[in-house]
Amino acid sequence: MCRYLLLLVNVFLIFLSCTGISAETDEKKVLPKENMISGWKMFRLGEYNQALKFFQKAQETSKKKSPDYFQSLFGLAKTYQLQSPTPDRNESTRIFRQIISESPDSDLAGWSMLALARQAHLPEGEESPNYESVRKAYQELIDKFPRHPAADEAFVYQQSTYLVSLDKKDASEVLANIERFLASHPQTHFAGTAWSLVAECNSIIGDSDKKLDALIKAMEKMEIDPTNPVVENSSTYWKIATVAEFEAGDFDTARKYYMKLKKEYPSDARCYGAKLAIERMDKKEAELLNEIKAGR
Repeated sequence: MCRYLLLLVNVFLIFLSCTGISAETDEKKVLPKENMISGWKMFRLGEYNQALKFFQKAQETSKKKSPDYFQSLFGLAKTYQLQSPTPDRNESTRIFRQIISESPDSDLAGWSMLALARQAHLPEGEESPNYESVRKAYQELIDKFPRHPAADEAFVYQQSTYLVSLDKKDASEVLANIERFLASHPQTHFAGTAWSLVAECNSIIGDSDKKLDALIKAMEKMEIDPTNPVVENSSTYWKIATVAEFEAGDFDTARKYYMKLKKEYPSDARCYGAKLAIERMDKKEAELLNEIKAGR
């Protein structure tokens, strides 16, 4: 969600920056947008107290129930929800519900419903989530905004809640749900995350070959964060390689990703392990070939 939140923030900034603000424009019209731009910048920097001040100024100078008004409310709610070290979930909940109540069919209502569902999914402290209510919150968003990107994200998170049981039956049902989702949402931004769930399902079921295939697809389909286009794949390469070697017994794939790790991340501490793994597989293949020849 953090990656998608950053994308959403950038969309807000681009939208606000493209409004043609000039020094000759009425100050009351300029101020909300300028303050929101500053608010999201402070939010990204982790300067939450400053972000709150800018969003509050934007709200105060916006026309009641205008797009600027609801965007400033959303900025306030996200800041209250995520500010560190002391988030104010009571206030964020109040504001998200205000957006949903006053602008129920808006794009921000969808994002606000997702934020509330995520808040329930990730309770504070050591409290465990109430999965029944969490799933219901996600489903309400999916039903109300079926083609909204927030609904796609809600679906993926909702399905992940069924895998905490590590039950093969639950995993099989989630796998079928994800496969239908991918077939009906070919352009979803959450394809990579969905394929990660497919890998987890197959891990629980015990199908190593399909798990390996899903891990590779998850990497290939994972959305790139436009604010940080340099993708860090070292851990992904290592995971794919080790699953290929030790679980699927696919030495060709394992060797490919060990080599990619060594080539693309030569200073990574796991490169030595990759070197040893390649030598280990070469030795094993040589032994098997000798056994085959001896059998002949």
